[in-house]
Amino acid sequence: DLTDTLIKEAKSHGVTLCINTDAHAPVQLDFMKYGIHQARRGWLEKEDVLNCRPLHELLQKLRD
Repeated sequence: DLTDTLIKEAKSHGVTLCINTDAHAPVQLDFMKYGIHQARRGWLEKEDVLNCRPLHELLQKLRD
């Protein structure tokens, strides 16, 4: 997991990040909120997060 300072550093270099739950069971899907909170502490915006993009943009990024 990246710290908020490393998230800010990655953003400053143009790195696109993903937020995930690291869930191993359906009840752990709520863990997404922790990834979102960390992303906010690192000043990420929607444009900085790959899995916040519309599907067609996500698929294009995966092909690039």
